[in-house]
Amino acid sequence: MRKLGPKQTALQEAFEEAGIIGSIVDRKIKAKVKGPKMNFYPMEVKSELSVWPESNWRERKWVSSSEVGQYLHRSSLRSLLLGFSG
Repeated sequence: MRKLGPKQTALQEAFEEAGIIGSIVDRKIKAKVKGPKMNFYPMEVKSELSVWPESNWRERKWVSSSEVGQYLHRSSLRSLLLGFSG
């Protein structure tokens, strides 16, 4: 199996875990996040599958920026997403 680069890996994970297909957007996200090093790759979603590799044990849920706080409990990640959406 060939090794994917970080952006391709992010797209593959989005497909496997959420059933979404799209492309990485060239927009930098600046944020300080404590903990392990993370790379963030904003994605423009082109399509959503009704069945995907992990759909038997994962649920996909789209939320507005005002609802992010209900689902993300790490304040640094919440700030990152709110900054990106604005």
